[in-house]
Amino acid sequence: MIAAQHMKKGCYELGGNDAFVVLKDANLEAAVEAAYTSRMMCAGQMCNAAKRFILEAPIYDKFKDMLIAKIKSSTVIGDPMNPNVNLGPMAGEAHLEKIKNQVERAVNEGGADHIYGDYDIRTTRPELADGNYTDVLVF
Repeated sequence: MIAAQHMKKGCYELGGNDAFVVLKDANLEAAVEAAYTSRMMCAGQMCNAAKRFILEAPIYDKFKDMLIAKIKSSTVIGDPMNPNVNLGPMAGEAHLEKIKNQVERAVNEGGADHIYGDYDIRTTRPELADGNYTDVLVF
């Protein structure tokens, strides 16, 4: 890049989808913690929550495994009035359906692999049957 050769400041548009970039020399523990925190703010429904994780190839598998481990160990899904819960329901049924369709489309069109999470956990978790609950999805 010309900017890098001449030490010029640069601002690069990454599509307006709150990219989270991790380079191979990053502290992965800190990066995973920041990624999880950024994505989970307000149950992941904030417009500025990290949505696209861009990783250098040498760290992809390790970062993915660490992030999934963090999701499994730290995510408590349920009634948002419970102070122990950090992931409540989606705002509405339409949001839940939209997420399912986005993931299925990305996978079916070859743009992603569905790596982790259940779109609609209401069938496997009866206590969540009355809300618009989804697991944390990694794809």
